[in-house]
Amino acid sequence: MPPQPKSLRDRLVTGGPNEGVEIWIYSVAAKPDWRARLKGTLTRADHPGSAIQYNGKIFELVSAEETVQWGYNHRYGLRAWDSAFAIRTLAAYTPEAEAAVEARQREEARKAGFRIRVLWLFPFAGLAPASIQDRWELETGLSMAWVSAGSAFFFLLAALALRELTEETKYYPWVLYLAAESFFRLLAAATFRRPCGALWVVLPYRLWHALTYTPPKAAGRPAVLSGAMEDEVIRRPGENSIQVRSPFYDSDLMGDAPVRIEGEFYKPRHWHREGKGLLRRWVYELEKIEPPLAGASREFITPRPPARQEAVEKFTRKYDLAHSFALFWGFYPRKEQLRLNLVYEYDGIRNTQITAGIFLFVAIIEASITFLYHAPIFMQAGPVYLLGESAYRLYRVKAFREPAGSVVGYVIALIIRPPK
Repeated sequence: MPPQPKSLRDRLVTGGPNEGVEIWIYSVAAKPDWRARLKGTLTRADHPGSAIQYNGKIFELVSAEETVQWGYNHRYGLRAWDSAFAIRTLAAYTPEAEAAVEARQREEARKAGFRIRVLWLFPFAGLAPASIQDRWELETGLSMAWVSAGSAFFFLLAALALRELTEETKYYPWVLYLAAESFFRLLAAATFRRPCGALWVVLPYRLWHALTYTPPKAAGRPAVLSGAMEDEVIRRPGENSIQVRSPFYDSDLMGDAPVRIEGEFYKPRHWHREGKGLLRRWVYELEKIEPPLAGASREFITPRPPARQEAVEKFTRKYDLAHSFALFWGFYPRKEQLRLNLVYEYDGIRNTQITAGIFLFVAIIEASITFLYHAPIFMQAGPVYLLGESAYRLYRVKAFREPAGSVVGYVIALIIRPPK
């Protein structure tokens, strides 16, 4: 009989002479990381099982099967490791390792149970604040945007069903509010593909969170972000390249023209943006080159000259304006969207799709309501126009890969102009 490991719920039994196994491990729970030996065929060689380290020796897992002996569910057969095979991974069979496996299995079982509860209670799960639903999405793997949309659709149908029952009662305004809120929640979840909670749940949660929240104290973190608006030039030892981290969009650090920095010439390679708010940075990567023989070059100086600093700050503000109201510009004429795309890297195709989808959804809802309540025929003109316009805009995007404006955008453009 092999020595029984302390603090383990498994039972170890010595294998018989004809079983080809030295130790049998009887276990209540499965060991998902253990893989048994695969026997070879005419076209495939033997593949050794998992290497298991126990009691100072290394064994091979040659058998893994289900059993009902002595109240255990699984049985694993071990024998001494054959030195002809290389050990790729080694699993320790210790109380600590088994406790970690059991803890992981309990956590997976908890997440599976929680996932089932969210699915069964989706009308109420979709009411939670977006921050909570984001955390649930990480735990369950569910798309909480769809859960929010399903919840909103459920309460929209419930409000429509209760409308006639409560029409002459004091609850009628609340039913109308529930219908309007559910409609906008459904629209937001379908448009932005993000979870959207109910206002009457989110507000009490935010109030409670504001009253009970205590900000963590970060050791050594300054109260004020010093130098948050300064450029930073990073040189890598032993490399012919530098990195410029700037809070501003600077066209001098892009393109193909050489850039002169501190007396040396560099060629822009690529750039990207990272972070948000005061911590947002444009990161420019430049590669050192020989001084150009001819051709124009630009110079980057830190700090920038006042005129150049004012220019990049002004352009960055316009860049932010173009991207902050990107969905709004999606209604604007094709010419304006193409200009925003060229100057500020605005995604006109995506925003045309979103705004056309919004109008298409509104048109379907409006047409359904006017049909159900037998509205006059002239009230169908609006939904019919929106259906046709939205279908045409989506066709332009799919067929020609270019943005398309809405008549609403043409009217608004007479009053509100996008950044120049």
